[in-house]
Amino acid sequence: MACLLGAGLMAASATQALASEPELYDWPDAEAPLLVRTASGVLFVGKDKKPLRAYSWKANSGARHTPLYLVDLSRNGKPEVLGAGSPTFVLRANSDPAFSLEKGCKQVIVADFVADKKLDVMCLTGKELQIYTDDGQMAWKSTPGKNIDWCRAGDINGDLKADLECKYQGANQYVRIDGNSGQVTVQSTSETEIEDGAIELSHAEPVADKELLEGTKKLDLNGDGSKGENLLIDGKALVIQSSAAGAAPVRIETKNEVIAVFAKDITGDKKLELIALTKSDVFVISEGGSEVVSFSNDAKRYKRFPLADLASVYANGFEDDEQAREAVNKIQDNLSQCYKARVQKNPYTGIGRLLIQVNVDGSGKASGTQQMHSDLGDAQVEKCARDILQKASYPNASGESATLNVNMTYTYRDKE
Repeated sequence: MACLLGAGLMAASATQALASEPELYDWPDAEAPLLVRTASGVLFVGKDKKPLRAYSWKANSGARHTPLYLVDLSRNGKPEVLGAGSPTFVLRANSDPAFSLEKGCKQVIVADFVADKKLDVMCLTGKELQIYTDDGQMAWKSTPGKNIDWCRAGDINGDLKADLECKYQGANQYVRIDGNSGQVTVQSTSETEIEDGAIELSHAEPVADKELLEGTKKLDLNGDGSKGENLLIDGKALVIQSSAAGAAPVRIETKNEVIAVFAKDITGDKKLELIALTKSDVFVISEGGSEVVSFSNDAKRYKRFPLADLASVYANGFEDDEQAREAVNKIQDNLSQCYKARVQKNPYTGIGRLLIQVNVDGSGKASGTQQMHSDLGDAQVEKCARDILQKASYPNASGESATLNVNMTYTYRDKE
């Protein structure tokens, strides 16, 4: 039987449970350079050294279930995050949601099923099997006619694409389905053709810098250009020792024992930050220990805050164009609240850009709004934003009318 291997970072078995011990990942994205994985979910850390987004869900469990995949679905060299259960969702490497299946999946399998070279997602809901591409498009669905207990994937017909063999519930009978087309090739048989583990995937691997953790590795942590610092783990504390003349050790209390640690320039200033993980917290340490930011690694402790990120506000024809731009900045919080209901209803809702033109008359009142572009796909959010811009007060137009082009991205951030 051929073994199908998905492109990615490091070969591993397909099954990967949610970690009982927290794990830390050197994440390959400039906006979200760190990922923490715990039993409660996943936490992305932003380039500003603060929590960016946290995701938790009712994860699938059991010997045949993989609750979390960290694999390169889109084959762009960066891993996506796939959470399997209720709901089932896919996040891009920068922590933006790609798509979600709100009703969830009884079982999820990741493999190359359909014609392109990317990885796809099989969702078993009970009687129905569905295949989704990496961007959430349904490739096919199949209903063999009976409840299905579980499935496994492998190349049965030799086309180098994964096929499915699924066990009917309550019987030692299997149905075989062509993975590319969704057509049933064998309705019922007691013989199996796919072995467990026929699909291998390349999962992202957590950091394991033992030399740094054990204090034998030296780094430039104070930015003086010399690799003169090393670490000492002293019970529930981390000590930075330096060989620089007159430099005293810096002790950082961590409340719990440090599980993992590594160094990375996460802010882009060409200086290393030290990232330490305990069973409950994340510590981001800068400037040789003089700056310390810490926060919980428990994804369930975070709440979502919507944001209308004003990418640009262009004003033309006002008595004071700068005051017109400032008038829009003052209502940013109101514009953000338009997104709140959507985010609360679906924590995996997509990010979207909205461009609205506002026409303003000589008395500073909006005479109309026009929606120039939107990829939000949410008419209520779009109408809410137009209404707020319509009701706002602006400086007078210098002539009969003036215009504002408000370009914003609806997004969100999570905070404790």
